[in-house]
Amino acid sequence: MRTVLQICPFYSEIGGMERAVMDLVAGLKQDHAVKVLCTKQGPGTEISRRDGIEVTAVGARLSVARRPLALGFPPALAGSSVDIVHYHLPFPLATLSHLLMPPVYRACLLTWHNDIERPRWFNRIFRPFRDRFLFACDAILASSARTVAACPLLKQYEQKCRVVTLGVDVRRFESADRHAVQSLRQKLGSPLILFAGRLVYYKGLDVLLGAMRHLDATLAIVGRGPLEGKLKRLSRQYGIADRVHFLGYVPEEELSTAYHACDVFVLPSTMAAEGFGVVQVEAMICGKPVVNTNLASAVPEVSVDGQTGLTVPPGDEAALVGAIDRLLKDPDLRERMGVAGRQRALDMYTIQRYVAQVKRVYEELADEAVSTGKLSR
Repeated sequence: MRTVLQICPFYSEIGGMERAVMDLVAGLKQDHAVKVLCTKQGPGTEISRRDGIEVTAVGARLSVARRPLALGFPPALAGSSVDIVHYHLPFPLATLSHLLMPPVYRACLLTWHNDIERPRWFNRIFRPFRDRFLFACDAILASSARTVAACPLLKQYEQKCRVVTLGVDVRRFESADRHAVQSLRQKLGSPLILFAGRLVYYKGLDVLLGAMRHLDATLAIVGRGPLEGKLKRLSRQYGIADRVHFLGYVPEEELSTAYHACDVFVLPSTMAAEGFGVVQVEAMICGKPVVNTNLASAVPEVSVDGQTGLTVPPGDEAALVGAIDRLLKDPDLRERMGVAGRQRALDMYTIQRYVAQVKRVYEELADEAVSTGKLSR
C-alpha cells in the first residue's frame, strides 16, 4: 500500500476544487494510505481524522491576493515523507513551499484545476516560481487537451501532461424528495434558472444578472463569495431583486433539491479560471440542460453545445438571453438535452472513472521511481 499526500488550499465541501479533492481521497483510501495537508482560516494547526483520513490543517491568519498565507505550512510540508505527493493548483503557498522546503517523496504530480487570472500583479510576480515548480514535477494532470493547448505555460510541459477528467459521486445528486422540489419551486417561482458556485470575478454573474432583465423567469444563486454584496446591489439597480434569490451556502442534500427544481442550469463564466465546472456535471446528473460559455478550458467540453445544452460566447449578454430563453420556451428540447446530459455524465464524469485514471498515473510514476531508485527532497 503506497502512501499518498494530497495538498490543497482547503479541505471542505465548499468549492469545486475542494469537493473534487474530497471525492478523490474517498476513492483512493481503499488502496492507498492517504493523508491531506491544507490550510484553515485562523491560528494554530489542527490534525484530525475525517472518514479515516489524517488531515493536517495549518492555520492561515493572513492572505495575499485572497490566497492563504500560513507560515507553518512550509515546515509541515518538509516534515512529510511519502511515496507520492499530489498537489492541487492554484495554491501559491504550496508551490513556494515545495521549492523552499519540499517533502521526501518518490513521485510528484499536480492537478491543474485552473490558472490564476487576477490580480494581474500577483500573477506576474508568481509566474516564475510556478514555472520552476512545473519543471520539478513528474506529471501534470489537466482536465482536457483543450486546457493544455490553450495555456502557454502547460504547453511548455506538454510531454508531462496527462488528460484526467474530474468526476462526481452520482449517488449524491441522482435523486431528490419530490415534495421538497415542489416546495422550493413554489417558494422561489418558476420557470427557475439556477447558478451554483463561488461568487467571484470570473463566474460572470454580472452578465447573468444583466440577462435577467430580459427574461421572464426567476434566478436562484447558490454560493457565497466576495462579490455577494455587489451582486445584490446590482440586482436592485436592475430592478430584478424580487426575481433573484441569493441562497448562500446550501448543504449537499438541499443542493440536490435545487438542481432537480430548476428548469435550466447556467454557468456564465467569463475567464478560463473556470477550468472545468463540476457543477455542470452535478446538474447533468439531475437531468438538467446546461447553458455554459465557450472558454479555453474544459467547460464547453463537459456540456456540449447542441447536445446537452447550449454554449454562448463569454460575456455576451444578448447570446446568454437567447440561449436561456430558447430552453425555457421549449420543454421538449429541455427534456432531450437533459436526458443526453445525464447519460454523458454517467459515461464520462463519474468519481469511479476519475479515481481509476488517477490510480493509473500513480502506478506509472511509482513503477518508474522504483526502477530508477528515485528519492527526492
